Amino acid sequence: MFCTVVHGDGDPRTGTPLCLDCYDHAAQVAWNAFAPKLWTRTIDWVKRDLRRLSRAHGGTAARLRYAKIAEFQARGAVHLHALVRLDGSDHADPEAVLAPPSWATAELLNRLLVDATRSTAIRTPAHPDRPDGWVIQWGAQVRPLTVAHGLPGAEITEQHVAGYLAKYATKSTEAAGHLSARLTESTVRLYADPAKHAGRLVAAAWSLGRPAAGPGWSRLRPWAHMLGFGGHFATKSRAYSTTFGALRAARSTAMRRANDVASSAQPGPGPPEDDTETVLVVGSWTYAGTGWRTTADAALALAAADAARSRQPAAANSAA
Repeated sequence: MFCTVVHGDGDPRTGTPLCLDCYDHAAQVAWNAFAPKLWTRTIDWVKRDLRRLSRAHGGTAARLRYAKIAEFQARGAVHLHALVRLDGSDHADPEAVLAPPSWATAELLNRLLVDATRSTAIRTPAHPDRPDGWVIQWGAQVRPLTVAHGLPGAEITEQHVAGYLAKYATKSTEAAGHLSARLTESTVRLYADPAKHAGRLVAAAWSLGRPAAGPGWSRLRPWAHMLGFGGHFATKSRAYSTTFGALRAARSTAMRRANDVASSAQPGPGPPEDDTETVLVVGSWTYAGTGWRTTADAALALAAADAARSRQPAAANSAA
């Protein structure tokens, strides 16, 4: 089966299977659930090759460090974008960021990554629906690119990387047509719509994570709202850069200072002496949460979305 239509941005058909009943939703949920483990196994493979090469070059070691972002494609499958580099190594100061040895080039790193993704695969634990488990491995879309520093015309530069990571860090399952909070026995039926691709992924995650599924599958139900993916969207090796904790602390300090400045800049007389009310001026937006507060809100939103999608343009024009 194939499709000859060129789909524009925002087309709801993008990412949907050509045959909903033919699609292996359970396998995709298994991929989402075990992709973080596959990444770890792949990075371990690269590190092992680096240790071998370090010995071959007289002990001049190179260390692998990375930052990784997980993103949902429109079809609801997780894929990864990673910024990977090679540093030098100092046994006396393992956290130091040093220039890599001369043999540890970007071309070498690209080759090691490709070799590792072609050679690495894992098998999930056995499941009642698939006693042999699922084989989880990388597809043909693995593509390492060298980041060019200070070359604006290059295929990928540090500016591209910053934009990519910022864009992917703000994405969620919404790209796959699904957005909800953590699901329960009473709410999963609202989202496990068998007529929709995302609904079948939710149903597959809920089914695979049933209590009788056995070891290794208990996390599927708590992460059914994430289509089985229970990993962190942003991860990095320990010494890649400053820690996430330090970044959060710096951001919190900056927000407090901005609020103090905004509050002190408000014109007008001060409050009466007997007025104890405090007015806080908030000068920025922060993330509060995802999903619906109540089951009724979720049902109403889904009904409104279905009505909007089923509305025909011709009927709207004639009514106008």
